[in-house]
Amino acid sequence: MLHCSPAAVLLLVAWLSPLLAYAAQESSGSPAMDESFSNIVAGFNQPRRDCSQVPFWFWNGSLDPEEFRAQLREMARQGVYAAMPHPRFGMDRREYLEEPFWRAMAAALDEADKLGMQLWLYDDYNWPSGGAGGRVTDGRPELYPRGLDYCRFKVQGPQEFRLGMPTNTEPRMERFEKYLCAYIRPEGAAEGEWRPWGSLDEQGKDIHGAVAAGSWEVHPRSAQYRRAREKQIPIS
Repeated sequence: MLHCSPAAVLLLVAWLSPLLAYAAQESSGSPAMDESFSNIVAGFNQPRRDCSQVPFWFWNGSLDPEEFRAQLREMARQGVYAAMPHPRFGMDRREYLEEPFWRAMAAALDEADKLGMQLWLYDDYNWPSGGAGGRVTDGRPELYPRGLDYCRFKVQGPQEFRLGMPTNTEPRMERFEKYLCAYIRPEGAAEGEWRPWGSLDEQGKDIHGAVAAGSWEVHPRSAQYRRAREKQIPIS
């Protein structure tokens, strides 16, 4: 016996209703019903602007007002009449809610108005919401969320291999805190062959150890501050 959830039944009814209406008007010859069904079909073929898709519009680079205007014009040419600006990795976090951000937003709003487009608002820089791009915890590193980062190095032994403080993978959005551990395996070996390697200094800023003869992969893991704005660095 076939069992359907109430939601499935409602969805089926929603899909069948236009067809049933069309069948009814066919039998009755009602021009009003025929026009209604034609409008539905036309709406699927060419949706109204207020039914446009709303893509996440990644602001993940320079906040160039003219570039944003050009991107909006291109969206409109492709039939996209709404977008949600999404400040995220790649954009200098220090510019979020500062003058460069508001200039870019003003340009985007002006261009969207000219094109008859909608702009939807995203509520923060990256995610989760509530940090205001790092302002909530600015100057309080003990409150910064932390993340686990890693990288891999190919090392030719024998040698004494040393790692100092790394360059951050997202240099404007995170800050290295300390090394936690490191692993080593022969280059190209299976994932299960990683084994602990190296010695940490007291602050976790340096890790080093002996590497035997041959080709090896060294895999350090480190803790990172994830929402540090570092206001003391001037915006260039």
